[in-house]
Amino acid sequence: MKKSGTHYLIVTIASWLIIALGAGCAPAAPSAVLPPTPTIAPPQPANIPIEATEIQKLTPIQLPAASENRRHAFRSQVGKYGLQYPINAELFTNQRPSAADNFTPAANTITIQGADHDSLIITYFQLDTELTLEQFVNQQRGCASLQVEDGQPVDFNGHPFLFYEDTSCPPGGVTFFYAVEKDRGYRFTIEDQHRYRQLRDFVEPILATFDSWAASG
Repeated sequence: MKKSGTHYLIVTIASWLIIALGAGCAPAAPSAVLPPTPTIAPPQPANIPIEATEIQKLTPIQLPAASENRRHAFRSQVGKYGLQYPINAELFTNQRPSAADNFTPAANTITIQGADHDSLIITYFQLDTELTLEQFVNQQRGCASLQVEDGQPVDFNGHPFLFYEDTSCPPGGVTFFYAVEKDRGYRFTIEDQHRYRQLRDFVEPILATFDSWAASG
């Protein structure tokens, strides 16, 4: 019995050693190795050259002064006409300039005086009978020396005028424009010591706004 027990103990210990040695010596399973994750660089903008024609220089726009665009409006119901004049000019009704920058009464008349004291005098006439433009000039000419046939035909805003430039009418160098619309006649007078060509930038923009509704009743 003793021999058998010892033999059994030795066998048992040997079995344990074999199992332990087998467990300790067994090679470890290799761990899986993942390939490195590639680094994706952010997209770079294409280096496209800009042609010279694509770059434009802006030219500054010079706007006119506000006073050059703004204008007063005038209408005469009795005279059956209207016009516009500069914002920096003055309008006088039933008056016309006289010596020393004074004004005298004048029926059916307005005076537009500019900043430089240039004056445009407008008088309307009620006609008893319809007249041609030449007949009206002959009836209402500024002085005896004005010759009807010397008038130059011009047009402003669709209205025909006769133009008498730098006449010899006193006080000298007077310029006239005449127009007729049915039963109304209009005389535009520029009395100034300067010749008309020096005043036209003041006068003609006003004439370009002239309108008469006499022909429509």
